[in-house]
Amino acid sequence: MGIFENRAAAFSWNTKGECFGVILSKDGGKFKVLNYWTEKASSSGGVAASLSKGQSALGLKENDTVIVGEMGMRCSFTDLQMPAMQPKDIQRSLSFSLSSHFPVDPENLHWAFRIVKEKDASGQAIVRLLAIENKHWDDWLDSVGTLKVDQIIPAVAVADSVLEKPVFIPKSDNLQSSKIVAGESSLDSTSTESKGFLINKNEEGLQVVSICKEQDLEDTFGAGENPLSSENLDLGALSEKSGDYQKRFAQAVLMALHGLTANQKLEAETSFPVPVEMSPKRNVFLTTLCSALAVYLLALGIFQVSKFIGTRKKEAANIRAVTEKIMADSNKNAVDTKQLEALEQLKFEIDEKIDRSASPKDVLSLITKNLPKEFYLSNFQFRQDKATCKVKKSDVAASTSDLFKIFKKIDFFEDDVQIDEGSKEITLVLEVKKRNLAEETQ
Repeated sequence: MGIFENRAAAFSWNTKGECFGVILSKDGGKFKVLNYWTEKASSSGGVAASLSKGQSALGLKENDTVIVGEMGMRCSFTDLQMPAMQPKDIQRSLSFSLSSHFPVDPENLHWAFRIVKEKDASGQAIVRLLAIENKHWDDWLDSVGTLKVDQIIPAVAVADSVLEKPVFIPKSDNLQSSKIVAGESSLDSTSTESKGFLINKNEEGLQVVSICKEQDLEDTFGAGENPLSSENLDLGALSEKSGDYQKRFAQAVLMALHGLTANQKLEAETSFPVPVEMSPKRNVFLTTLCSALAVYLLALGIFQVSKFIGTRKKEAANIRAVTEKIMADSNKNAVDTKQLEALEQLKFEIDEKIDRSASPKDVLSLITKNLPKEFYLSNFQFRQDKATCKVKKSDVAASTSDLFKIFKKIDFFEDDVQIDEGSKEITLVLEVKKRNLAEETQ
């Protein structure tokens, strides 16, 4: 195999035990379906046994990226605009507001996120928050079985990885309740007229979902007479099959496209963690190598920090000696001009440390930590020590006055708390005092 060969396989399944698999290649901006496979799982081996057969049938190779995920809408999600931050900081911020986005106790949720866009036109990152109940996550792991995979994620979470067109997700029987969280709202999936869900993007680039009442939609991926039609996608032998047959592979194709285009290193850091025993050998090797390197760097860092601390101790001793001399001289009324200048400079440097500019990360963390569970952030902007937040209610009975009272009491912000309640969202404007954030964000 050529070292630069780029291939990705994807497997999907539904609650009826129907399994579908595809393997795609990428050459520049063009994609091609190399092979496809389908099988109905037996009652004895289940989905896991069928996926193992699919791996052999598709002819997977060691370096092929493998993505798996259940079909349908059992995985809830919502897109958010957030300040561009490191993944670990985004995770910390989201953990504070998780209960505001999903109507399930966070303790019962398996959650993750995807950085869909690192920076949009407004300078914000678009982050997709994903969640599935723990019991359903366990079902997914049972279905994957012994298959070695790079990522476990459904098509609904990656539908926009490549395609710039709407995506149709057929209605399935894996929805355990009538309400699902998808995009900005909860959707009623029990409507008799509903044929499925239409995934699209709004003007801000956020993924939104609507109930679809007409199954045969043209120019929509996964629907119509040519459901897999895409300008840069060559269907190979799959193009010879009927439209109804092709539709069943739409979600697997979406996941394979994602496997060929996404930053898999970043996905591994933010998305649903794959158990070690399911990770490909190449990933386990890289993880071991990285761990060894991390230990080396940590040891090196400790050595460097110890040198740094030693230097700072000497500087602190010198500062202490100077200030003690100035204080002693001041008691004798013997302070000269140069000593006064030195004292003023020292005071300036200390004040500069205390009155440092607030960082978006710390401000966002403080806001989400104090935001009542009946509210959640849908947008956050921070410029020149002023935070402008778009807030939505997860409980319509929640009172906006509660927000005013809470943030009025936080000494970190100025007293002038501005709140403007619109028909769909609340605008909250907070101005940060110049002070040490460490006291407020501990």
